Amino acid sequence: MQTKHWAVATAAALCALGTLGATTATAAPAVESLYAPSAVVISKTQGASADAPAQRAVTLRCLPVGGDHPAPEKACAALREAGGDPAALPRFVEDTGRVCTREYRPVTVSVQGVWDGRRIDHAQTFSNSCELEKQTASVYAF
Repeated sequence: MQTKHWAVATAAALCALGTLGATTATAAPAVESLYAPSAVVISKTQGASADAPAQRAVTLRCLPVGGDHPAPEKACAALREAGGDPAALPRFVEDTGRVCTREYRPVTVSVQGVWDGRRIDHAQTFSNSCELEKQTASVYAF
């Protein structure tokens, strides 16, 4: 009779341990970041509309810095300086002495994504690619 009680008690204990192990393995909480996400997609289109097919697009991630943008450190710094607002990016950042023609071949750049946890959806059109390169910070240099 004692052997039956011992066998039942042992089986119950093993079931409890098995259940406990299964719950601890699957119940691990997800670790949240201490920083709000900052990741955007930046694209260039030919024409005056951001709805046209993109000629080129890159990703930019800040905190940690990365993505396939050719100069992510500079681009993140420029966006950080502008408070994450692409419309507030500095204009005419460097005086390169570059002179652009007056041709009208519009280029539209757009920035979409999340900066410090808030949604960004910005588009801006320049009269031509030369003006875009001359007037904008490194964010659009790709």
